[in-house]
Amino acid sequence: AASGQTLTDARDLFSGCESLQQADLGRWDFTETADISGMFEKCTRLKEAAFGEESVHAKDASGMFLDCSNLQSVSLPGLDAGTLVNLKEMFKGCASLKEIDLTRFDTSNVADMSNMFEGCDALKELDLSGFDTSNVWDQGMEVGGRGTRLKKVTAPGVIGQDFSCVVKGRRNSRQITIDYAMEPGCEIPVW
Repeated sequence: AASGQTLTDARDLFSGCESLQQADLGRWDFTETADISGMFEKCTRLKEAAFGEESVHAKDASGMFLDCSNLQSVSLPGLDAGTLVNLKEMFKGCASLKEIDLTRFDTSNVADMSNMFEGCDALKELDLSGFDTSNVWDQGMEVGGRGTRLKKVTAPGVIGQDFSCVVKGRRNSRQITIDYAMEPGCEIPVW
């Protein structure tokens, strides 16, 4: 979508583009885009992805960066997460993702966060304090994996009754479950 044109569907837009290393979408107009699912799925050489300040009002971001194994940084300042319903596997398999700022993410309407961060082994900290999981019906949010470097997770600010997050550690290490019984926003040391 060239400058001045509105993109209405970005589903699988760059999916499988193995040569794509950087995506600067700051000038793209996503104001009427409802589906960004699978947008960069299996872009295995993608290292950076940046959206502009322009609002993205998508409902589905499932698998958006699925298996982008070299992705190191993501900037989503314009993503109006208040419209999102599906975040399933959004960052699954992003083994090189070192940090991500989701503090402005409005997840109050999200129903599915299953496996959102599974296999994000390079993450050292994950701050979910801005998350509202009161509408989450799928209890399978999974963080980390066998090669995880995760040291700390901050629990969601609003923990819904049906929400559960399993933080998986390295082989032979403990598993932590974040659920309704925990204090919202508390910091949980992982290992």
